[in-house]
Amino acid sequence: MVSGHTTDRPAAGDCNKPNAQKETVDDTTVTEPGDSRLGFWCAGTVLLKQFVVGKLLGSGGAARVYRVRHVQTGESYALKVPTVSFVPGACRQRLFFREIRTWMDLPRHHNLTACYFFKSIENRIGIFSEYVDGASLDERIIRESIPDLSQVLDIAIQIARGLVVAHAAGVIHQDIKPSNIIIDSEGTAKITDFGLSRAHEMIKDADPFMAIDGEIDSKSNPSISRGIMTPSYCSLEQKNRLALDHRTDMWSFALTVLTMFTGPTWWENGAEGRGILNMYLAVSPRPPYPELPADVRYVLHRCLDPVPENRWTDMAEVADRLVSAYEACVGTSYTRAPVTPRFDAVEGYSPVVVPMGYLTPETWLQRAAALDPGIPVTAGFGTMPPIRSRRTELLVHIEMLEEAQRIYRLVWGNGRWELFEDLINVSLTLMETHRVAGNAPGAVLVADSLMDSVRTVRAGNLTDGERCLLAEIDNRQAMLFSDMGEYGDAFTAHDRGIRLCEEVLFTGRYDRAAVRLANLMLSRSATSGKVGDYAAAADMARAAVALCRTYCDAFTESVRMNLVSSGYNIEANVLQAAGEYRSALAVYERAEAMLAGISGQEETRSGNRLAILCLNRARAMILIGDYDDAMPLIDRAIDILERQIRRFGRSEHRKELALAYQHKATALSALACHDRALELIDEAVAIRDTLFSRSGMIEMAYDLGVTLLERGRILARRRDHAGAIVGY
Repeated sequence: MVSGHTTDRPAAGDCNKPNAQKETVDDTTVTEPGDSRLGFWCAGTVLLKQFVVGKLLGSGGAARVYRVRHVQTGESYALKVPTVSFVPGACRQRLFFREIRTWMDLPRHHNLTACYFFKSIENRIGIFSEYVDGASLDERIIRESIPDLSQVLDIAIQIARGLVVAHAAGVIHQDIKPSNIIIDSEGTAKITDFGLSRAHEMIKDADPFMAIDGEIDSKSNPSISRGIMTPSYCSLEQKNRLALDHRTDMWSFALTVLTMFTGPTWWENGAEGRGILNMYLAVSPRPPYPELPADVRYVLHRCLDPVPENRWTDMAEVADRLVSAYEACVGTSYTRAPVTPRFDAVEGYSPVVVPMGYLTPETWLQRAAALDPGIPVTAGFGTMPPIRSRRTELLVHIEMLEEAQRIYRLVWGNGRWELFEDLINVSLTLMETHRVAGNAPGAVLVADSLMDSVRTVRAGNLTDGERCLLAEIDNRQAMLFSDMGEYGDAFTAHDRGIRLCEEVLFTGRYDRAAVRLANLMLSRSATSGKVGDYAAAADMARAAVALCRTYCDAFTESVRMNLVSSGYNIEANVLQAAGEYRSALAVYERAEAMLAGISGQEETRSGNRLAILCLNRARAMILIGDYDDAMPLIDRAIDILERQIRRFGRSEHRKELALAYQHKATALSALACHDRALELIDEAVAIRDTLFSRSGMIEMAYDLGVTLLERGRILARRRDHAGAIVGY
């Protein structure tokens, strides 16, 4: 992003001269009519009740970047948020989703800023990335604070190495320029802002939908990204809208390095790269900028060859030549060793297909497209990128489901009332996908938007079936609020859904209403337990079990067993919280007996229920000191969860796996197996820290704190009192 710093304008006629000072920043942000304040936040503004806005780090194109700090942990992030609200399927929304996908798929490397997670904020998607405490290369150049040749070459080598990693991951940045390079306090250079980047598979041919801004406006600031390029740093092939590969970044890299020898950008058309370099060479450099060494001049000259095939083979070759130039010019060895990039082992990067609802996102989109040939489909099918990781898959699914939901809402709103069940189910699938992706606020917004649409279109004319379906939306939304710690909103949604189901039950239509009502009662019971109202939690759980027995004909056998088991589990949790551990164990056994009757339950969603039940029983045993009997239950839970994660791709169960590791560590520590206990508790901390600070599940803050506290206890039992203090 652009830095926000300016310098004095050069005298008339000086703009085309090397080393001339030129204003490099111009905020060309365009907002929608009536939305002129979108994205303008003052310092101290609290977002999502969790992040405090600090200073504005940059502004340009159609987005702003802020430093934000998490309220509880104090951890800082760079938050990039668009200044317009996107309509699902709109071209700009697709661009922003593509940026998130591409950035998230990059491996961790110290010369690349890491993209952690995304959240829905004010109907827009915000990208939370690594905050680098430093200044952009553009700012450093403007302040003339890189006069030393060794510093210049060090930064150039680091940028080249960062591009090596990006290109190896199949990503072409397409917007390398000084304002997109951040230098931290230790001199580490990091490439940031992947807003124009694309996976290599997607840019072998021209991409028509990218040309959204028309031709380059020569009156606008050429150092600001416009459309598919930044004019001052674009390659010749970018200018001519040709197919691109990694060599387009070589061109922009050469111009970026050149600015460290010439001062702020004094040219407007980066496609004239060779001419720009020759113009600089024709005059003497102006102090304090160093003279361009012959070896470096050769590297840049070849990077700027008009024929891509004549440039360097790859950026690794460029980095090696610059290292040689550094050692020849500076007279000492280059001390920064190459660092091997790494992927997040906890996150997992193997492509998987995760069932979320009875239809896949692709099927939902195909069904939606067939509803009305007159409604254009703007996402999915041939336009989607390849699946590179679990997070990429979820983002692709979100885009498909948003498009399917948009079409369903249009057709349903035009009088196709029979489509309401499909509309609800595609919305539920979209909500679940947002939740699994760590974007609970986005899932809540899906529910709110759907409810508003239903109230507007149907008003008080809801059928019994529609009431039951809306009750399910209320239930899912309530569970999201409960996970986010917004218990008042959770109870409101629970009670609204319960009333809808009870209205249907009074009419005698209990087939669907009974199932929905039982689910709502169990969810409300769980929320009551979270706020410490154990009596209400127990009463509601027992009422749900009684409902299953009263309306048993409305349930299939497996659904009834799952619901009754959940009711027993919640009742046992209440007993455990009240200190009645042995009574709780008896109820847990009844719950497990119900699940045992479900065929193949360890390979289905019931498997997660069984794993949680095993962990709850094990916890009760640990509390009464029965560590040996707790261990087989914990191992069974770990086996189920690890199999679901690795075999079936159900990575949303990592939080339960962390709990299992924590319980086993506690039991092992009590049995004096301190070393193994410490290994397991560290695994639990790593998973929960990744979920919390790197995967966007901010609601995990409390659980992470509990795990760290348990780590301190284990260290204390191990007599490592200094470590225990840190653990606490």
